[in-house]
Amino acid sequence: MAQTDTLTTPTQAIIDLLKQKWKTLGLSTPDDIYYGDEQRYLRYPAIAVEASALAAEPTSTQMRMTNTIVIYVFVYEGSLKNQEVKRKDRDERAEAVRDRIHTDRTLGGILAHINVTNIEPGVSVIGQDHVLATRLTLEGISKTEL
Repeated sequence: MAQTDTLTTPTQAIIDLLKQKWKTLGLSTPDDIYYGDEQRYLRYPAIAVEASALAAEPTSTQMRMTNTIVIYVFVYEGSLKNQEVKRKDRDERAEAVRDRIHTDRTLGGILAHINVTNIEPGVSVIGQDHVLATRLTLEGISKTEL
């Protein structure tokens, strides 16, 4: 399979990879995984995968490009109003997402490699609610021809 120079292809591939094992991520259904931040989720936990950046640089031969792709995965654990929502659960779910992504570091051959480079736990504001969340930063490389 040829490697990609788009953001949408690897973003969708991450979603597909996560949906294959949605139960192991502790989700209620595979529909709890979204393309993009919907700003309104039917239930928690939920996961949103967002394309962030694409930078293309010519290689020394000028006929090939090295593409650096950045994708964010947001793991939403639940409202801070809910006393049962625990930070440990949030952290463990984010680690499970990272581990799942690392099972296919080329996303079926569309990238040379992808890696979770950063995990940032925190709180997100969604609507009027404060939600325990974690942002995973994924950085990937592909090589394409002009």
